[in-house]
Amino acid sequence: MSAIQLNFFSRCLNFRTEVRAVLPEYLGQRDASVSRKKAFDVARKFPVVYLLHGYTGDYSDWMSMIPIERYAEKYGLAIVMPHGYNSWYMNIPHGPQVETYIAEELPAAMEALLPVSEKALERFIAGLSMGGTGAVRTALVYPDQYRAVASASGVFSKDAFYKQYRNGNSEELELIDRMDFACRGRMDILELYRICLSSGAHIPEHLCLYGTEDDMFSFQYRQFEDFVRKYSAPVQMRCQSGGHDFEFWDSAIQEILQWFSSFGESC
Repeated sequence: MSAIQLNFFSRCLNFRTEVRAVLPEYLGQRDASVSRKKAFDVARKFPVVYLLHGYTGDYSDWMSMIPIERYAEKYGLAIVMPHGYNSWYMNIPHGPQVETYIAEELPAAMEALLPVSEKALERFIAGLSMGGTGAVRTALVYPDQYRAVASASGVFSKDAFYKQYRNGNSEELELIDRMDFACRGRMDILELYRICLSSGAHIPEHLCLYGTEDDMFSFQYRQFEDFVRKYSAPVQMRCQSGGHDFEFWDSAIQEILQWFSSFGESC
């Protein structure tokens, strides 16, 4: 396994930003009979997962709170962990264009700098909480760029989220409101799904995971489950014991990476 820390200038963000990545080992990396030059096969391109963190977190959460390096090695996947700030992975009005950065600029940079696949069939996106919402939105807006998408504890209904937390963090809700307006309603995942399904647009397969003790389980997971059933959306819904915390997300990301790796077996 190789761990990489990158810092580069992003035109979409208009400042330098940090990215962490982990790569599986090359087949000949530990084989003494293979020359050092050939141990690192320059033609090898790893299937890649763009992994998005949650609100108030950052890219380091995946390595400090979860042993993501071990999971990358186990499933043979490169993992790219960008900084999404508290943006909900949307373009901020008159500010950093985070959605465009994640969907367009970040893959272009990683494919130039790292041995990761440029093929859409080997590119995946996933996230937890805010990152789960951002991953699904990105896959719906840019459906031809990803083989599949997965969310753990994501927010699917903006209205339900507002109703539940309207007396809570007003700054967060105001930020969501401003970005949602600028992005023409993209905060609401259910509405985006309706638009895609009604137009007959391609939708990447989606795995949705939720903890049954999560405070949002009843008004996010259940509502989305009803939506998926009603519209026959290409979504696998799975829930298990757990809350809105890293204990659950550790289990969830292992299931997500195993699911992503199964697509390579079917190609």
